[in-house]
Amino acid sequence: MSDLCCNPALADNRPAFRRFWSAILHAIGLRRSRRQLSALDDHMLADIGVTRQDAMAEAERSVWDAQDHWTRSTF
Repeated sequence: MSDLCCNPALADNRPAFRRFWSAILHAIGLRRSRRQLSALDDHMLADIGVTRQDAMAEAERSVWDAQDHWTRSTF
């Protein structure tokens, strides 16, 4: 079985492959952050200036529904 990083047929697709996995990892991290936000109690939400309704609305958003500056690639 050939290794993906050493397969010459895939050499031209490495940047696309990296962007794909970067997007997947970003979506997982975003989902985790939103889940953690929804788990905060009202006192902690008040400390960061977020209402319970705002936190729940954010937690229910889809992973592809993110603000532009959250999804910009750094490479």
